Amino acid sequence: VIFLVVLNMEETEGRPRCGFDGSCYRKNPQHWAETIHLLQSKPASRPREASASEEIIVIDDDDLEANVTSKKRKIEQNPPKEEEIKFDGIGFYLLTTENNVKGTKRSVRLREIVGDDLKWGICINFMHDVDWLIGQCPVFSKVPLGFLYGTAPGIDKYRNIHPHKPVVPNYGTHHTKCLLLAQKSKPILRVVIQTANNIYADNFEMTDAVWMQDFPLKADGAAASRCRFEDDLVDYLRQSKWPGMPTPDADRITPDTLRAYDFSSARAILIPSVPGTHTGPSLHHGRGR
Repeated sequence: VIFLVVLNMEETEGRPRCGFDGSCYRKNPQHWAETIHLLQSKPASRPREASASEEIIVIDDDDLEANVTSKKRKIEQNPPKEEEIKFDGIGFYLLTTENNVKGTKRSVRLREIVGDDLKWGICINFMHDVDWLIGQCPVFSKVPLGFLYGTAPGIDKYRNIHPHKPVVPNYGTHHTKCLLLAQKSKPILRVVIQTANNIYADNFEMTDAVWMQDFPLKADGAAASRCRFEDDLVDYLRQSKWPGMPTPDADRITPDTLRAYDFSSARAILIPSVPGTHTGPSLHHGRGR
């Protein structure tokens, strides 16, 4: 498991955080000067009140399963049109659920996070519905993709996917949910920490979220520099015994490949947990962390 602690890098000057941060629609400049808003940079739009003429539909419990199946088929065949999300390279986003299509502007779909500009990726999760995931993110079938998983039916039929199931003791499980996405047109690595499994239900029917930040390559001469975020991420992959994967360029992607990127601007701290018995230097994993 990888937990995340987000750092407030702003100069707070003792100001309290707004209790409605993320959905605050107050426009008073004094309020914005006296309080901190970490999840929004401007007032949110006030929620629309329901019209008296709007129809309320009640679903009978006996028809619930058929109704969910029908909704799943409809939303996958005719995805709703959504306004473009402009990622600022950092922050929390809610996943856009079936009932949140026109909800908060800080909600996204997995396919928007992944995009099409991918050179290679590492997909880490407990549950993968591989066919569904490829349907949502077709680029995952076209580039080298490292796969760390707990369960992933159908994974063997995709030749570009390099699966690895971390070995865990009887009392542990591999439950990390994370994406590492190397872009093709820009020297950027996107780190995404997820709360959702890569399955339909978690992404469309439950309230889940992601945190992400984009990291550039290190500047010339800075290859030897390291930071805590980098060390924790690389060490987690090593402790998971991920062997790496080949690429068409004959380069092999390994945990140490991540050291080419500059994580010094990270606005969060990773708290990795690897199942097993830890002693000595490895005590920073698991409960000891």
